Amino acid sequence: MKTWQIDETYLEDGLYRTHPCIGIQQGKRFLTYRVEQEPLNQRSWTYICEADEQWQPRPGTSSRMVFSIDRNRQNLRVAEDCRLFTYRDRLCYHVTNRDNLYMGPLGNIGNTWNCSMVAFPFEEGSHEKNWMFFEHHGELYAVRWIHVHSVHRVFWDTHGNGHAVGPAMVHEYPLHWAWGRPHGGTSPVPFGNHYLSLFHSYVGDATRDYHVGVYMFENKIPFRVTHVPVRPLLNCESWCKQPGFN
Repeated sequence: MKTWQIDETYLEDGLYRTHPCIGIQQGKRFLTYRVEQEPLNQRSWTYICEADEQWQPRPGTSSRMVFSIDRNRQNLRVAEDCRLFTYRDRLCYHVTNRDNLYMGPLGNIGNTWNCSMVAFPFEEGSHEKNWMFFEHHGELYAVRWIHVHSVHRVFWDTHGNGHAVGPAMVHEYPLHWAWGRPHGGTSPVPFGNHYLSLFHSYVGDATRDYHVGVYMFENKIPFRVTHVPVRPLLNCESWCKQPGFN
């Protein structure tokens, strides 16, 4: 596996710059990332920039993504944990305000981005904001939970018309993972007769040790999991964060 360090010279300043995500549209490469400002967990924004062939940020292209989303139950207007995915040849995104998911097509950098809410608010006690969207035979689906594996069909179009989230396709499978509960990560990508995706988990609360794993599931409905990890692919250093979010 090849890894590389992102040069942060041309990224926005902040306490933390986390959750990078990459995507390509019409030959142009994009990088999104999350910026935490003081006070921690109350000012969390998403930025986007263009990237070169080595996925390094291009100077002068970084801009805050301003979304048409609501304040959350804490009366905070936050937009974080942006993920990119391709749907019907269009690069799209989804973000969370910690209460709901919002999604839309990639727009013009510097403009306010209109987006629609996924009609599936988080239930108390089963919070999961790290959904993983992917396209299958021209239709949009999302992995909500890694374990037990739960996949929903998402009815939505890139013009922002009505949408709804269908009932889950659930697959129970044995997972012996000693590094915390798996949460969503990268959008699943085709890999032979499967989809492949990375997920993250963490151990601890106020101080968290993050871990990354990889798994695969069938590229046919109901998307049964076939390959699970026995150890982390990556282990990240501990960093301080207030409890309650992942």
